[in-house]
Amino acid sequence: MTKTKEHHTHTHAHSTHKQLPLGVESEVVDGRRFRWNVATHVLAHGSFASVHTAVNLHTGEEAIVKASNLVASSEEKNRNLVLYTFRELGSLAAILPGHHPNVVHLIDVAKIGETVFIFEEKVRGVELFTYLKEQGGALPYQQVRHITAQLVAALIHLHKHHVMHRDIKLDNIMIDPETLHVKIIDFNLACFFREGFPLSEPVGCINYASPQVIGASMGRSYLPERGWSDLWALGVTVYGMLCGFFPFRSEEPSRLSKEFSSLLKRRLEWFGQPVDPVARAFVERILTPASRGLITAESLARHPFIAGHEALTCHATPAAHTAADDAFDAVLTQLVDKNDGLVSPDLGTQQEAVKKFLGDVAVAGAARMRQEMGEGAPMQGQGQMQVEERVRMSADDLGVPARATSSHPDAAIGGDGDGEEAKTAAALPRARSTDSDRTLVPPVEKKRAVSKIRSFFSQRANKSGVTVAANRPKTVAVSVGM
Repeated sequence: MTKTKEHHTHTHAHSTHKQLPLGVESEVVDGRRFRWNVATHVLAHGSFASVHTAVNLHTGEEAIVKASNLVASSEEKNRNLVLYTFRELGSLAAILPGHHPNVVHLIDVAKIGETVFIFEEKVRGVELFTYLKEQGGALPYQQVRHITAQLVAALIHLHKHHVMHRDIKLDNIMIDPETLHVKIIDFNLACFFREGFPLSEPVGCINYASPQVIGASMGRSYLPERGWSDLWALGVTVYGMLCGFFPFRSEEPSRLSKEFSSLLKRRLEWFGQPVDPVARAFVERILTPASRGLITAESLARHPFIAGHEALTCHATPAAHTAADDAFDAVLTQLVDKNDGLVSPDLGTQQEAVKKFLGDVAVAGAARMRQEMGEGAPMQGQGQMQVEERVRMSADDLGVPARATSSHPDAAIGGDGDGEEAKTAAALPRARSTDSDRTLVPPVEKKRAVSKIRSFFSQRANKSGVTVAANRPKTVAVSVGM
């Protein structure tokens, strides 16, 4: 895998950059499948990666590329970012066959020095949070039903492949405002899971965190329970679409835990305008500690709120799905099932296991490509060398200098602070806590709920001197959550 070298950049690039789609402020990166023109301009930057625009020099297709450094960080709060990078790539690879219509697609990968480039489809639209804001804080019943069915279909696909997203939220769902088609993006907190194997990382956004994740922030491991934490976050998301804000007030783990416990004795509170009883029943089926282990994405698909929706029938087997996809899917499933390290409680072991999985996926992918190009006949000579050169992704090629920390991961996404409360609170960041326009906090006084629901977003925006109308995003945008 190569990139234009520096001493060539100033000589050869002057004569070629004029022909590159992204011009002089770009570079050429060779991926495992394609050659790419990558913009040096950063669209977004976070703890995990920098995000850039890319153009496929073979097809002209636009994409988004996330560039992540594989040098282990010395900062405690970022000590496992290398593991997150590998798990993101591994998760996207595991769900690749069939290209589910409601999940962002992995297109290619490259490694140059200590940097991994993950090329993903450019999802057009806006964040669901932004769309909600444009609509005044809540959506009509039929829109919520349409969006929810697609999200459930996506979670069925993820959980079938033993992948838990762990960061489902309004910000990580892209929606086309015209068609209402949605896609889940941002897999940088995703992990593999298997029933009976505990998880312990307190990752994600606290506004969407399940009782399990809150417990993990206090040092308690938990079982996957059929992807329950993803389903809980789905319930919070659907509540937000119906009402315009979050169902829980607290943003501190111990207080939030008490709110959860109270749901065993009382029903979930609803604020604002009346909500359809069927939609309410769907959310209440999820947002109670009693649902742990009793619900799955498949069982939610049968709920009257979304049962029979085309997203759960037509998309069950995407139109582009082929027999080759089924065969490749079966191979990847076997690779996940036989690799116990993917679900090890030791994060260092996980990291090595994900690297092995990626190597195995590359070998399987090369075999599939040889079969497709030669219709089953073994390839020889230069053709075979070209395929193996562009597809092979061995563990050595994706090696890293340091293992992920294998100690107790309370501070997997930790922060500074004094005392246990400060540590656990920092482990679960608030929704875009640096952006005052990203929260959906319910009003403290219930009697003021109706008056607040419709003005909430404009009030939040006006604090920064920007009106909702003036802050309206473009219909076509790009968002890769960080």
